[in-house]
Amino acid sequence: SRVGGGAAAHLRALAENRDPRQVQTSRKAGSIGSQSAIRSTTDHAEAHRVLLGLADRVGRRLRAKAKMGRTVTVAIRHPGPRLVSRSITVHESVASTDALVELGRPLLDDALSESDEPITLVRIAVSHLEAEHPQQLELPVDDGTAARPGSAKGVAHRDLDRQIDEVRDKYGRAAVQRASLLRDDGSVPDEFRELAEKD
Repeated sequence: SRVGGGAAAHLRALAENRDPRQVQTSRKAGSIGSQSAIRSTTDHAEAHRVLLGLADRVGRRLRAKAKMGRTVTVAIRHPGPRLVSRSITVHESVASTDALVELGRPLLDDALSESDEPITLVRIAVSHLEAEHPQQLELPVDDGTAARPGSAKGVAHRDLDRQIDEVRDKYGRAAVQRASLLRDDGSVPDEFRELAEKD
């Protein structure tokens, strides 16, 4: 046998559907993400609106599972299809929607700058997950940012997310919407409403 007697016997057993290994019925998620297919567009503002809606959804899912993550990945798809992705890993784990947006926007801009082609999909995912835990507060040297969870802004955004989650849990996901996702007439685009309803 070209692969050796032991390996050949193992491969034959697998081919005959004989495998002594125990079946794993559960596996921890390696990442939490969401994506949205969109009409082919070169409008970067629209891509940013989609990213905001997706970050809102992913943030809710992270908090619902009591998870946080250190790596944020943003991907876009061009016709072809050709996928372009960018990622960043931060020192402190994040789960707040605004932190995901703050980290994701530069990644999206960098991916969009690679080509003038239209895009047909936007995705954001958070990986390097860990259980939610108390975070060390920073010294009040500055206000900080949402992506620095121990800063004043980071704490404020985390508290705001918690309050919004409580309102949505009680009154439904459409009870609170981000103004950035509203149309001029005050309505929410169907694709964002569908995202909320699927969550």
